[in-house]
Formats: sequence, C-alpha cells, structure tokens
Amino acid sequence: MAATDGFGAVGSELVSKVFSNVLIFGGALLVIGILVGVGYYMFMYRRKFDIIVKIVSERSGDRNRIIFDKAAILTDRKTKAK
Repeated sequence: MAATDGFGAVGSELVSKVFSNVLIFGGALLVIGILVGVGYYMFMYRRKFDIIVKIVSERSGDRNRIIFDKAAILTDRKTKAK
C-alpha cells in the first residue's frame, strides 16, 4: 500500500511541474508575440505614413481651415491597386 501512495505522489508532482512549465512557456510566447506585433506596428507599418498632405476643411464655417497631416500610399490586397 505504501508503494502506491509514493508513486501517486511522484506522478502528481510530475504532472504539476509539467503543467506549470507549459503555462510559463505559453505566457512567454504570448508576451513575445505581443512585443513582435507592437514592433511591427511601430517600425514597419507607421513608416509608410511619411507623406505630408495639406487638407483644406470646408466645414469650418466662413474660412477654410488648413490642416497638415501625414498620409501614405497603401496597396489594396484584393485588387493590388494603390
């Protein structure tokens, strides 16, 4: 009887350690994925918006309001048109 109790305790410890390691590994992959996504957004996607455009707002009443903003020429993935 004592032998089966020891085996059960060792098996339980092993399963507990494996489960905690899987959770830690999954959390690390999630954090790395988030960091890669933020890095892609900051360095690759936002870099496309480097054209300065002049916007003339006609909705501002009597005088047209001039706004300067950044824009990009993007490609539509479906039609491959710019």
